[in-house]
Amino acid sequence: MKKTKNHLSANCSTLNVIGETTLEINIHGLKTEVIADVATNLITDLILGSDWIQQQILKILWKYGKLFDISEPSKIDITLKNAIDTGTHRPIHTPPYRKSNKDQETLNKETDKLLKNGIIEHSTSPWSSPVVLVKKKDGTTRFCVDYRRLNQITTKDAFPLPRIDDIYDQLTKATHFTKFDFKSGYFQVPLDKADRPKTAFSTRDGHFQFKVLPQGLTNGPPTFQRIVNQILGPNRWKNVLAYIDDIIIYSKNFSEHIRHIEEVCALLHESNFKLNVDKCEIARTEILFLGHAIKAGTIKPDPDNIRGLTETREPTSAEEAFRFVKAAECLPDDTLSFKLQTDACVDGIGAVLPQVTPDEDRPLVFMSKKLTKTQTNWPPIEQECYAIVQAIDKWDKYLR
Repeated sequence: MKKTKNHLSANCSTLNVIGETTLEINIHGLKTEVIADVATNLITDLILGSDWIQQQILKILWKYGKLFDISEPSKIDITLKNAIDTGTHRPIHTPPYRKSNKDQETLNKETDKLLKNGIIEHSTSPWSSPVVLVKKKDGTTRFCVDYRRLNQITTKDAFPLPRIDDIYDQLTKATHFTKFDFKSGYFQVPLDKADRPKTAFSTRDGHFQFKVLPQGLTNGPPTFQRIVNQILGPNRWKNVLAYIDDIIIYSKNFSEHIRHIEEVCALLHESNFKLNVDKCEIARTEILFLGHAIKAGTIKPDPDNIRGLTETREPTSAEEAFRFVKAAECLPDDTLSFKLQTDACVDGIGAVLPQVTPDEDRPLVFMSKKLTKTQTNWPPIEQECYAIVQAIDKWDKYLR
């Protein structure tokens, strides 16, 4: 808290300010943080002056307001072609699963809504996959199609998703963050008419197929990632990153951040994408992204995600200990030095990458590998060198 100070309000009365606090402001669902003075003698619960909000942000949000307008379903100006390549395989047909009367009512309502919004259409396709209803944490039900048999015969799209550790390495260099989330992102991507019959599913009351990219397809994530990468273009890895349908804008200072937000909004607006206003966070100095709390120079696991680790019982076997170590691997601190430790034995090699702290060497990640029959005949010195080479190759980005 700061020392007590006096300010004049708009009506010239004196405000006794005793400190500052950070508030989360929600404007039509868009969230941002502001620093507010704390006063002891307000005649109302809250006074907002013209300086509490960054006018640049409001200007951008009004300019690209269409991004957040979800009153009508939207589709981007890119149509997927050959997204479900099944070669010459004959159509697969799986009868619908039996449903309780309650689940059937839920399924009928969901199907009617998807038809009304232009997400699905009636079908005469020889293909068919069953529908499953999945209970969500909030008690509602998610409509899903079980595409497992279709996925088994689909040629896999090799387009890569970004490595999460590479994303974290970029974000630790920034001080300001904005997070965008697509509104039902897959449903905004039109599916080519030739692929639609393969997405068909049956219910008790009819046969339907998707007009857009449905969830559950093996090529869904790489396909969506390719589209988003194409839209963001050369801005990627400079000031914006996307992991499937999660976008984060990052900058080294606030003035840069305003410019970066506008650049990304312009690109998304041009593509006709819509964003989920409930999950967008604007101009934060700390933000949750992909399960971690991120702020300048530091990344920490989301406390909700590590509660299972902090409350777990002590491992009682080597297998349990290994699973715990893998789950508890830490994130590196770029300000500390690394130390590579390796070892080799008769039938395997191992390595650990600790960071040197003032108190101890803190292990970050571990590696182990079984030697082949030929490698077990190598002299010990060659096995030791092989362990070093493998470890350096795996953790090169941290060691060079």
